[in-house]
Amino acid sequence: MNFISLLSRKAYQETWQNWRLLPHFKLQELNMRGLIYNEKLRDIVLNSFYQCLIKRKQSLKEAGREKVQFSPHYILTIVDDTLLSGHGINELLAEDMSELGVTVIWCKEDANQLPETVVSLVAIPNTTNGQLISDHTVYLAKPFVPYPALPDLAVSLIKLANLTHLEVEKNAVPESLSLLEQYEVKTVEALEIGQRWETAQPNKSIKSLIGWRGKSDDVYWDLHERGHGPHALVGGTTGSGKSEFLTTYLIGLAINFSPEDIGMLIIDWKGGGIANTLDKLPHFMGAITNLDGAGTARALASIKAELDKRQREFARYGVNSINDYMSLYKQRHESKPDVNYPKKPLPHLILVSDEFAELKANVPEFLDELTSVARIGRSLGVHLILATQKPSGVVNDQIEANSRSKIALKMAGVQDSNELLKTPDAAHITNPGRGYLRVGENEVYDLFQSGYAGVPYDPEAENEASKIVLNSQVGVGGLNNNER
Repeated sequence: MNFISLLSRKAYQETWQNWRLLPHFKLQELNMRGLIYNEKLRDIVLNSFYQCLIKRKQSLKEAGREKVQFSPHYILTIVDDTLLSGHGINELLAEDMSELGVTVIWCKEDANQLPETVVSLVAIPNTTNGQLISDHTVYLAKPFVPYPALPDLAVSLIKLANLTHLEVEKNAVPESLSLLEQYEVKTVEALEIGQRWETAQPNKSIKSLIGWRGKSDDVYWDLHERGHGPHALVGGTTGSGKSEFLTTYLIGLAINFSPEDIGMLIIDWKGGGIANTLDKLPHFMGAITNLDGAGTARALASIKAELDKRQREFARYGVNSINDYMSLYKQRHESKPDVNYPKKPLPHLILVSDEFAELKANVPEFLDELTSVARIGRSLGVHLILATQKPSGVVNDQIEANSRSKIALKMAGVQDSNELLKTPDAAHITNPGRGYLRVGENEVYDLFQSGYAGVPYDPEAENEASKIVLNSQVGVGGLNNNER
């Protein structure tokens, strides 16, 4: 059970401030506190809560007659309803929200001001008298004496705040995680990569497992335009595990999708670290590094040529998007006489730029090409991931507008975290590989620990810790051999 309360600032300061210590006000699904007493908090918390409820409503619709029980159950207390003004959540408040796992408590000075959705009514004219007028539409008119407020309420709340439920402790974000451990297997063979490739549906999703938010509680990142895409920004200071995170993400794509579905082009201005790790993958389409020199101009021409080629191919086969093109390509064996089928696949192209700030400083003309990718890449199946230590002033408005996804590992300071996440949370991360995934206006806001691919892979070893890890070089070679 989680609590969300809409209050006036005065009520918060006089009465509710100590309640922030109660763990029930830390919202599990949203990773934020449920005390709302100004417009900024309303925009952050209530927007996220609204998106959560929309997803629950969709799940309820998809379940049909099957009974669905959501967890956690929310107690939404509305003391100051001016904070609801103009908000989309009002359309849900006009309905019965119990099926969505929400109990709403309205607080008004006069019963006539309460909405029609109220089914139970309690009247408390003073601190010594109360009356339960109705309970679930049943009229009772039952008098009672309200419990007095605790004189040492703050002390009681502090004691409650220190209680740790075992299930919560067990499901905490792991301190560290290996690549294979996050898939809950001990060998590369157990991943059953061939089967994953056969059953993949990249026209619907290109999600990759990036870590856990709790034990066996997976966090996926999906840059499909129907998911978290089409483009993304990744931030992380030195030692945050930014390059390792990108490596894990890309290996995850290779595990789940064939080279017909996914291709990777790496722009690495740190000397080719990510590219050197992934170059044995059949999905690997090339790399541009700061060691290339004259190769940069060729790379710019290649990216432009790829965009032009995709536009020509779409026009040739009468399709408007990568999803339609690949659906037609995969139907080519049906050979209907009146249909012109593509002969070659066009994979989703994941274009990763590590240390984007360095690239922009040294090759400024690259920014124009990447801006073009951000603008027209959505339908063409080209997805841009820009990684940098300090996002401020590096990314232009067009790229920012098309980048719904933000990944923030440990940031150097509160300002950098606010720039990327609109919250200071990433400035307080201490573990390498730990980060926040934020999508849109807090449609998704998850704290996770990403899997690490850089320790020796030895499935025969007796040491349990080394049994479930994967060296990225050896593991990538293994994937390539499976393909062969």
